[in-house]
Amino acid sequence: MKNNIRTKVQKLPNGSLGTLSKRIADTVQKTAIEQAKNSKQYLLLSQVNAEYQALLTPKSQKEISEAVKQSFENRQQLYKTVYTYTNGLLNSPDDETKQAAVQVFRILNAFGTNFNRLKVAEQTIRYIRIIEMLQSTDMTAAIQKLQLSGLVTQLDAAQREYENLYTGRGDERLGFTFASALRKKLIDAIVEHYEECCWLAKQNDTAEWKLLVATIDKRVSEVSTKRTSSTTESIEVPTEELKSA
Repeated sequence: MKNNIRTKVQKLPNGSLGTLSKRIADTVQKTAIEQAKNSKQYLLLSQVNAEYQALLTPKSQKEISEAVKQSFENRQQLYKTVYTYTNGLLNSPDDETKQAAVQVFRILNAFGTNFNRLKVAEQTIRYIRIIEMLQSTDMTAAIQKLQLSGLVTQLDAAQREYENLYTGRGDERLGFTFASALRKKLIDAIVEHYEECCWLAKQNDTAEWKLLVATIDKRVSEVSTKRTSSTTESIEVPTEELKSA
């Protein structure tokens, strides 16, 4: 098994890879071998497994929608604050402030505040365009004069957050939630932990260590067999089976 474990693990789809890493972690936790629970590669595997499981467990559609909605409203409110604040400064008694307000408001007023009839993508394009214009070098002095730098930065951050959340929602629906770097990191962690267990089992030469390695071998074979015998890419083994380890 030691020579081909990497090949077997690399062939596993995302769901099965997550199942395997969780089952190996649970198996080690159930052993009476303290050295196994505190080994360098096991601690690393536990950390990477936790990161991977967080991606593997999808958020409910309701949670995703609520986050997108809140971000959408936050972006809208920040823009209206900038608009209202600048509009108010058009009547400033200070000539320089008034001129700066006129310069900034010319941009804002060109787009208005009522985006409700626009499609979501069109609204996002408008916000991006407004932010780009406000952050241009030509507007730096006026923005600073009106002390709008902080609000414009917040608006930019809110726009980016909304876009990331909205795009992330689409990616999650399509299943694009696993960064290749994290997948590779987990595969390496599983293989290196297995190799460490084999080495420690040889060094200690006890029945307990031999049983642990044999159990991990079994876990790899179970998931690989499930993968081979099925046409479905994401098969999860019931967690109750872990209690038998």
